[in-house]
Amino acid sequence: MLPVETVATIVVLAASAQVAAQPQDPAEIRKPYMIVLMTARDAASGLREANRAADRLGYAVAPDTLRKPEARRTYVGAVVTLHRAADNRFEVTSFLGDEGDAVDAFKAAQKYYAHARMVPVELPKNATDEWIDTPFYRLGILVVGSYRSYGEALRAAKSLSARSGLPYGDRGMIYDKKRGLIWPDDNSDEMWAGRYAPRRYDNECDMAESGSCLTVERSGAYEGFTPGLYIVVSGVLDRTEDRATRLAAAREVVPGAYVKQTTVYLGCTH
Repeated sequence: MLPVETVATIVVLAASAQVAAQPQDPAEIRKPYMIVLMTARDAASGLREANRAADRLGYAVAPDTLRKPEARRTYVGAVVTLHRAADNRFEVTSFLGDEGDAVDAFKAAQKYYAHARMVPVELPKNATDEWIDTPFYRLGILVVGSYRSYGEALRAAKSLSARSGLPYGDRGMIYDKKRGLIWPDDNSDEMWAGRYAPRRYDNECDMAESGSCLTVERSGAYEGFTPGLYIVVSGVLDRTEDRATRLAAAREVVPGAYVKQTTVYLGCTH
């Protein structure tokens, strides 16, 4: 039986300078500026543009502001947010912080947004850097197969492993006929026993060597993916040069492979 889709998703841990940057303590900000990338006509357009901005800049994204935009930006640092403007439109912003750091953020924004603005603002009393404790980043997933059943996906992953030389790893999970792909109930990590969480890192497999590998994942666990399928994932990638190389290598084995962008949580899971 042919797979429902023939797709390839490679996701790599984003290790850029932007990802590693820590926001400034709000109490230390003396001359606050905000970088406004663009203004959208409605919330749906704003959400799309905010995700596109996070893709381009490599910044974290604040999903709570995308779901329910507030009247003012409160997050400090380099994180893409969406908030309501006075004219019932929606502003996509990439930075809030002290003037010196804002200049650097403005230069980064101008590479993609010629009409970006560096705006002096009054720092809100509830300004916070707490988003850094729950960081979400836009990453690409290289999916080399998509199937309706776990059995099909597992066979495809092992066959692809033999043909490509990439190791297959189950991440310690098992398949339960009623619950699907999960960690065993007797897993040493009680928090995840009997549950499932998607692969988030390129080297997140169960072998000693770190590097590229193949896993089977639940499609519905990734934002924007068609739910109800089991996908064979070849990696997790940011927008470095390695992304194109990995995609090209995947297409040599699976011509229909491609990288699908999604929002991935990279914070602590405990």
